[in-house]
Amino acid sequence: MRHYIMPAAILMLGACGGSEQTGEDMSAVATDGQPADLADAGQAKGTAAAEKLNCATVKGRKPQGPDILGITIGMAERPSFEALACAMPDAIVESRDFEDGTRNYNIKDETGNILVLLSGALDDRRVVSISRHMKFAAGEGPIRENFRKQMADKYGDFSSTESDRHYDAHRLIKTVDGTPLAPAHPLYQTCQNYLADPQCGLFVRYQMSGYGPDGTNNTQLAEAVSMEMTHVGYAIKQKDILAASVEAENRKRLQQERDNAAGNKPDL
Repeated sequence: MRHYIMPAAILMLGACGGSEQTGEDMSAVATDGQPADLADAGQAKGTAAAEKLNCATVKGRKPQGPDILGITIGMAERPSFEALACAMPDAIVESRDFEDGTRNYNIKDETGNILVLLSGALDDRRVVSISRHMKFAAGEGPIRENFRKQMADKYGDFSSTESDRHYDAHRLIKTVDGTPLAPAHPLYQTCQNYLADPQCGLFVRYQMSGYGPDGTNNTQLAEAVSMEMTHVGYAIKQKDILAASVEAENRKRLQQERDNAAGNKPDL
């Protein structure tokens, strides 16, 4: 059975205008009890300072798998929230809950934004997708060829590339057991189009543009970079867990309403 997985890159468009601690109130102070790392956050006025996070400790955590800024697929809600807050310590983490029970966190500043999508049991949501968008002032972006090598060194060889003088996009897709897929593989098109098949695994995509903010072109430097990471099979699993959790919560609520109404005896 195929499902459709909402990629975080799509959610980002709206947002722009292991078992660590889970199910915690996002207003809670970091459990390490450490003061905010002022050397790292400066006079931060964002979520990192409000939460009294020690960003040096947060950033020092070793990712358990492929990551974007220390955030990994399957990461628990609280640690992913902390990593997001510390990625842009002067910015505010915004939260949005969707009708199906999924939740996303978004943070943005003048350099771009990062969006994390969580799914799973209502009291134990986990990261299923991470997206990041970076924009650079003219002449300050990375050399595109160097960035390609940096991405390959971190995630592996990207099997699909689309490019011209001013734009290039790259995809890395694996099966659920970690086997890289070539573009000719029958499963490749399904996975890259988010027609979620349980056999689809890790999906990493990034694209670069050489168009400058003033309309000029620079084919050597990236003026903007967007990247996304998800694990399709895991996202399907978490979606099914979430649906069961929402159904159980609804049954509990309805039962409570019946119990509360049991003593109601209107005058006849």
